[in-house]
Amino acid sequence: MLPESHALPIKAADAPSDSSFSQCFCRRRSCRLHAEITVSAASTIDRTGRATDLNEAITKPGHSFLSCAAAGLQAGDYMNSTMRTACAGAVAGLAGTFAMNVAQRLWSLAAGDRPPESAAGPHDARDWQEREEAKNSNELAAQALASVVGIRLTDRQPAAVAPVVHFSFGAAVGAVYSIYVDRRRGDAPSGLELGGGLWLTADEIAMPVLGLSRSTLQRSPEKHLQSLAAHFVYGVVTEQVRRVAVRS
Repeated sequence: MLPESHALPIKAADAPSDSSFSQCFCRRRSCRLHAEITVSAASTIDRTGRATDLNEAITKPGHSFLSCAAAGLQAGDYMNSTMRTACAGAVAGLAGTFAMNVAQRLWSLAAGDRPPESAAGPHDARDWQEREEAKNSNELAAQALASVVGIRLTDRQPAAVAPVVHFSFGAAVGAVYSIYVDRRRGDAPSGLELGGGLWLTADEIAMPVLGLSRSTLQRSPEKHLQSLAAHFVYGVVTEQVRRVAVRS
């Protein structure tokens, strides 16, 4: 054994430092954990090499990194799935709104009435209101929204703005409905529930409450039926298009 004074000096570069050990360990651990996450969406490999359920693995002590990573993956998948579902519903809602426009105009023609001369023509989908009240809640909503931002619409501008309000509402309802149907359990709906619920809550209740139409208690039975039928068309078409969109 060499005396202490004759011990060979060890250069700092020759001795592995704590940081190099840590970096090597972290790289190996990161690769291992990455492999554990990507083995399967439902299973992983624990520290003993045994295949185990992902939910079981992330609850074990020392798996905090895996837990965070798995939670991040699950949250990302959930958000992507929700966005796809909402987009499919929005597209379906646009299709349903267009079909609703056509249906309510055909009803007016079948009833023998002259089609209302609204700002947006047949794209307002408020024939039942205009035939009886000579006003359109979509145009009134467009005027109200414009006034909120300090804009005064000219006589011609509602022709462009009212359909935007109408179709945007239809797309928004379709998106929310699509997410609801995707999360619920049970048989697939026919769309009649959507149409009937929208007719009751929006046309029969919300419009008079917001001052966009007069009380629906003063509306004739035929106008009630026209509105209900148009909303049924919206609901059924929206549901059918949604089914195709979510499968594509």
